Amino acid sequence: WEFHMGPGGYDSRLRCGPFSAVEMFTANLQFPDVVIDQDGNKGFWTMIYNQGFEVVINQRKYFAFSSYQTYGDVITSVCNTTFAGWSHDLMGRDWACYYGIQLKPGVPDVEHVTTRLVQ
Repeated sequence: WEFHMGPGGYDSRLRCGPFSAVEMFTANLQFPDVVIDQDGNKGFWTMIYNQGFEVVINQRKYFAFSSYQTYGDVITSVCNTTFAGWSHDLMGRDWACYYGIQLKPGVPDVEHVTTRLVQ
């Protein structure tokens, strides 16, 4: 994965929308829950259903929702990119926005994961 970070120094009221990245690093998410960044730092990660994931590494936490696309009443998960998410130090300070892009494909999808809205 490639994580693109916005500027830091914010508090927990930070609203992450479109932003310009000022820093980037790569992280290898390994089975079942180990993450190793480009500098060899180790941490852990947790998948949250098909909604998103949290990564804890190098004294910071990162959380973002997985991207998805909506076509009428059908929602398709796009799990190789994230929406803009949040990062902060382990004490809950120094908030910043980030987004993630999966650099190489994981296990190929047999079918896209879709959800149909019920009215």
